[in-house]
Amino acid sequence: MVFAVAVVRHPFGGHYNTLFNPAMTAFAFVTICWTDLVTHYPAPFQQLPLTPTVDVPLNSSPAYRLMLGGANSMDVLDALLGNFNGPMGTTCIAVLLCCGLYLAVRRTIIWQIPAAALGVVGLAAWFFPRVNASHEISLLMELTSGVLLFAVIFVAAMDNGEIETAAGKWICGLILGGLVVLFRQLSKIELVAPFAIIIINTIDNRCDSYARCIGRGVMFCLKSVCHGVMLALKALLAERMQLPEDHGSLPELRGQARQGRERSPQMIRRFYQSHRNAIEKFDQFLLNNPVLERGLVIAPVIVTCNTLANALALSIAFAFITVLSILLTFFLPRKIPYTIRVIANAMVAALLFIPAAMLLERRFPESIFNLGIYLPLLVTNSLIVQKSESRYHQERFFVMLAQLITAALGFAAAACAVGALREVLGKGALLGQPMEGMEFTVPGVLLPFGGFLLVGFLSAGIQKLRNFLRKPIKKKEAARHE
Repeated sequence: MVFAVAVVRHPFGGHYNTLFNPAMTAFAFVTICWTDLVTHYPAPFQQLPLTPTVDVPLNSSPAYRLMLGGANSMDVLDALLGNFNGPMGTTCIAVLLCCGLYLAVRRTIIWQIPAAALGVVGLAAWFFPRVNASHEISLLMELTSGVLLFAVIFVAAMDNGEIETAAGKWICGLILGGLVVLFRQLSKIELVAPFAIIIINTIDNRCDSYARCIGRGVMFCLKSVCHGVMLALKALLAERMQLPEDHGSLPELRGQARQGRERSPQMIRRFYQSHRNAIEKFDQFLLNNPVLERGLVIAPVIVTCNTLANALALSIAFAFITVLSILLTFFLPRKIPYTIRVIANAMVAALLFIPAAMLLERRFPESIFNLGIYLPLLVTNSLIVQKSESRYHQERFFVMLAQLITAALGFAAAACAVGALREVLGKGALLGQPMEGMEFTVPGVLLPFGGFLLVGFLSAGIQKLRNFLRKPIKKKEAARHE
């Protein structure tokens, strides 16, 4: 109480002027200072003496067993009735849900925040369980253990006037749920919800702007896709082959079909040259592929992508670390010196590497060992330490987002193509499954020099395509296809 009032509340001006929630900040403070005393509880319905010393036995909560990855003996009825160890007032789930529903109906709380936060925690519990048990048990333990439900209903969802739009409220809940999942996966603290709420208190006034940025980005992507589709359809309809009304004779039909086949490459070339600026700006999937055309992240692909599983793991890690780190560092003030910004980019990428490695360890346990040092080296890849400041952060947010998505997809396409070809040619298998009829294999392609040659051939193919598309169309040839 003294810490909440004297340190968190009054120095900032008292009620409605505090930067952090006083109760959650004080709870986090005592949790760090006296962890054993705060996280051990008497059994339900245990009579406690009114003396300074507590002689009754204290036990750990389900959150502690969840942190250690142990199984749970609690069933749904015990969870609803609060028949398990935990902080006072936070264990009876049925009462908490009823109170939350009542407050939501009365519009006292922002219901979108707990709905989004609990949804994120539930999805993470279902797909990435921390216990060696069924998905249902993992979901039950994650949602009921600790002080999560109490914190998101009675603290995080209270309307303080900082968030005005519904989209901003959903964004705030999603960020809160993501922080809870991240802290539970990485930290050794049972009660992580207060720490997540403390961080949310610093950014809740920005959630509306985040929602507007995301909304404009989605609309921009949709408009760009629709515009590209319309241009492609317009070009195809304008250049389509017109048959004569009487359908002509067979030689005439064959000549018309041959002319149509000759016309198709010219249509593609003409479309590219007509929209070259837009294609060059947004396309990092094929012509400006970060691996095959620019060679920016070529070493991990050559050395580690000798199977399709390794390529998939590397692609997921690259997309997660690179895209999120560049997006997050986009909001750094422009006044920060260039050198400091580059260091900040690498630090953010290093923080994102931790959840990426944990995700890969669950889904690709063998591949994460095969990737070796090249997995953490993604933290300092060229897109993060060089292109982020010289290219991506110079664009508008939505243009940058589209470029990052195409770059991640282009890296995944190149890595998976190299990994699949090397696994088929070198092992006669795909994703570890032998392929019928592949009796002749070339184990040498599994070595780095085989990957180097294969990447070179693919890069030569991309360069050939680029030269074809950029080749000027002759006037006679264009007139013949008019």
